[in-house]
Amino acid sequence: MAKSRERLTQSLNNANQSWFELTTSDSGGLICVPAGARVLGLFDSLGENFFWVHSRLDDPTQSRAFMQTPEWKNIGGDRTWVGPEADLHIGDLANPWGTIAVPASVDPGNYVVECDATRIRMTSQMTVQIHRVKTECDIVIDKTVRLTPNPLRRDVTAQEWLKKLDYVGYDQMTTISLNSQARPDVALCLWNLIVLPAGGEIIIPVLSPASARELFGGPGGKEHLRINKRSIRFYIDGRKQYKIGVRPEFVTGRAGYLRSVGDGVWTLVVRNFAVNPSAEYVDVPWDDTTDLGYAVECYNDSGETGLFGELEYHTPAIGGGTGLTTYLDCSQVWAFRGEEQPIRTVGERLLGQGLLTDHDIGG
Repeated sequence: MAKSRERLTQSLNNANQSWFELTTSDSGGLICVPAGARVLGLFDSLGENFFWVHSRLDDPTQSRAFMQTPEWKNIGGDRTWVGPEADLHIGDLANPWGTIAVPASVDPGNYVVECDATRIRMTSQMTVQIHRVKTECDIVIDKTVRLTPNPLRRDVTAQEWLKKLDYVGYDQMTTISLNSQARPDVALCLWNLIVLPAGGEIIIPVLSPASARELFGGPGGKEHLRINKRSIRFYIDGRKQYKIGVRPEFVTGRAGYLRSVGDGVWTLVVRNFAVNPSAEYVDVPWDDTTDLGYAVECYNDSGETGLFGELEYHTPAIGGGTGLTTYLDCSQVWAFRGEEQPIRTVGERLLGQGLLTDHDIGG
């Protein structure tokens, strides 16, 4: 069977989809597509993707027909959206599931791509509809992606077990700017989402005993969640729709996804991002639009389009009463593959002592 990277690039070619690549010296790297300013694939030296990609896009025999369907498709990867969701995605909060829709101006959007050997830059001007106040706003998203070194490369005590792991990572700098005067009651933010294959746990280190807000879900959803004084842990099986949000004052600016992929091999994906509890975070639950202030969110899907979940974060807002018309967000993604013990050791270095020795939620 062809490697995952090879399947994906063949599928994109067969579907007449533009793609852009950055590569490492050991044949790892990443693939970006303009739709949603996505990092669609993140690959180690074996060519295996750390991210979830829709099975029909990852199949060269089905990719063309799949991409030609008119409706929005969750193709996977690490995408950039604009929040808050209740304003941009929900036409009527009295009937959210009946009126939810991804704004086409955001995803796929109309991104212009510049690429060289070291960076991929994706830029789009877009108009977004603010449903709650029945207005629109013109904005610009400018996102640059670069490969980034192993964050533990200078740690002399880590060198022996780092030799046992494959690593690839990237840095992204994303700016959201108002391109027109916004109404005083309109505030927007960047919203970044990594789509991850099911079968692992999101681990969010916390600074103090924390809480998580159920954003939607029903009976049985809470079995995916465990909170203790050091972390919030969220199990992804991709079979029950459930979502939580965590406020910025609880989080450290890092979250990881730990997963066994079989045959003694494990993966760890860590997102490193800026968090500012003094800033305005404007994503809200659908059932209470006054409950502001969620920076990190975790989502487990229902399984209707594949088995996946999402690790998400929102940035501080611009517009509204913030006094800001632009915001620059910098974040990193670090991904490791190898045997369980060195993976857990790396995880403890990057997320916190003892966090990856706890008993896992899922089986």
